[in-house]
Amino acid sequence: MTVQDHRRGTGELPSEVASALRRIDARAQVAHAEVAGLGWDVVAWRVRSVGGDWTVRIPRHAEALGTLAGQQRLGARLASLGFPVPRDHRLLTDRRGRLIAGLYR
Repeated sequence: MTVQDHRRGTGELPSEVASALRRIDARAQVAHAEVAGLGWDVVAWRVRSVGGDWTVRIPRHAEALGTLAGQQRLGARLASLGFPVPRDHRLLTDRRGRLIAGLYR
């Protein structure tokens, strides 16, 4: 993920993240992604799509991968108990199956 510097919230959505999102939603407008926020652990991007906008959370450092995975597990558990959670909450992986981002609507 070195397209300009996504860790500072500048540049373009990294190509492997864009490819992974296109595998889920071919109509996602990845070329027009906008930085939505910058935190300690992730850069959040807004990606528009016909079925609803996506929020893509890309880790800024390796330790944040575990945080994303833990948030996914927690979200699934909360949903199973009837609590409201973001729609379509999931993890994005690259073609080798490595976690690269969190995703929800």
